[in-house]
Amino acid sequence: MTLEWRGKTNWLKKRMEVEDAEMRKRMGCYKVTKHKKRRKKKVNKKQNIAKQYEEDLRMGAIPEEIMVEQYLSSIGVKHKFQKSIFINPRKFYIADFYFPDSRIILEVDGCQHYTDDGLLKDKIRDAKIEALGYRVRRVSNDIIRNDFDFFKKQLRKWFIA
Repeated sequence: MTLEWRGKTNWLKKRMEVEDAEMRKRMGCYKVTKHKKRRKKKVNKKQNIAKQYEEDLRMGAIPEEIMVEQYLSSIGVKHKFQKSIFINPRKFYIADFYFPDSRIILEVDGCQHYTDDGLLKDKIRDAKIEALGYRVRRVSNDIIRNDFDFFKKQLRKWFIA
């Protein structure tokens, strides 16, 4: 008798769950979906680090980068802001702006890029990135801040060439 009662309780419980789900579906409360087992994706640790670093840089963007970002968004140019470029599986660089259609990388440079050490590092970095088939273009913060029209003309030249 006890076994029979348990069976009826389980059947009744399942039936009530089904009716409850159907009622909620009819009322538009939520979608009833079947849950699939999710496979864990194998994610490279460096990719996670790169994504976190990209996010940190976006949050601390300088005003000149924000001006360029807003301008590019307003004219509808397809681009990525603070995009990581992998040189090899263990080494990556963060590009200020990446244009996937033309494979151009735009770097907005502050004063630290014009020191002897900064120029040397940029030259090495640009050579590695260009070896992967990208074109690197650099523009000074001063040009963006003081002569934005000139910057717009430069952008047009880079995309036409």
